[in-house]
Amino acid sequence: MSAFIVSSTHIDMMVSAALRPQYQSSWYYQHGGESHYVTRETADQTGAMLWLENYRSVNYRYSDSPAEVPPRYTFRLAKERELIEELKAIHCYVYQACEHPAWADSEAKALCEALEWRLTRQLPGYDEAAWGFDSDTPALSVTKAEKDATRAAYARFS
Repeated sequence: MSAFIVSSTHIDMMVSAALRPQYQSSWYYQHGGESHYVTRETADQTGAMLWLENYRSVNYRYSDSPAEVPPRYTFRLAKERELIEELKAIHCYVYQACEHPAWADSEAKALCEALEWRLTRQLPGYDEAAWGFDSDTPALSVTKAEKDATRAAYARFS
């Protein structure tokens, strides 16, 4: 498995996704028994934490190379993206940041899991889909146009 340092723009995109008001008015994730709020005031700190975890992973993965230290992170609100792009940004980040043993209990992992859950719940049809399934649970009624749009979105980012 290889790993790379994601760009500050990539981190901006993830923090911006957590800040989007259309998803909820305030948002937090749990880690270490504490609530961590993502706000404009904590955006620099949140992004720096994510980037540091990515650096830890790459430094661990390539321990035969000199360790790199992340530059100072300053949050910049990213342009709004499609949900599928925001989800893929999280998946890419997780792939790059999961290389070291402390990842499983890290704050970055907790944030990524919570943000992925939050964004997934915003996907079209999520609220209308059944919660539990039995043999007689009706299928979600989705129009052909919605199916085509979803397939096209996935094809662009796969």
